[in-house]
Amino acid sequence: MSAAPGHDAHMLCTVSGVQILVLVDGFEELEARVPAGKEKIANYCGAAGSGYGDVLRHQYGEPDTRFLYGGLNALSLLGRLDLVDVPRAVTYIESCANPDGGYGNSPGAESHSGQIFTCLPALSIADRLDTVDTEHLAGWLSERQVSVAEGKGGLNGRPEKKEDVREAAGVGVSRQYG
Repeated sequence: MSAAPGHDAHMLCTVSGVQILVLVDGFEELEARVPAGKEKIANYCGAAGSGYGDVLRHQYGEPDTRFLYGGLNALSLLGRLDLVDVPRAVTYIESCANPDGGYGNSPGAESHSGQIFTCLPALSIADRLDTVDTEHLAGWLSERQVSVAEGKGGLNGRPEKKEDVREAAGVGVSRQYG
């Protein structure tokens, strides 16, 4: 699925579309408009893998754990996780874990709450939350609190940054896993 008619398909648009179809019970309508539409979407998500366990946003895109989560989310909702190598995806997510307890968008990348927000649900879909170093993750997440003396108070997405309400959601939800 794409952001608009005539645009390239994109993993984030696709997972959002699948989530909406689930919410409105729209797969019957999809099939009426696009024969084998559900299977076409599943095949797109399954084919988006780069071979390293990650998933690309589109055929020319960069790897990023956001897209891996999106692919696993969509395929899970479609009942087609069989189209991806889930253990390899888990290995890729593990390679994005950092010694500080956070996760980056790719191996060796800086820890960021947005990546944790996608890596943990991806591991949950794969039933592999056991791979998370919860002690270090909880510590990293708790350090996202910005004191009133440092700013206005709130949560930041990574060290040395100002509080950001957008990041607060990622930190808050991720704490449920840590």
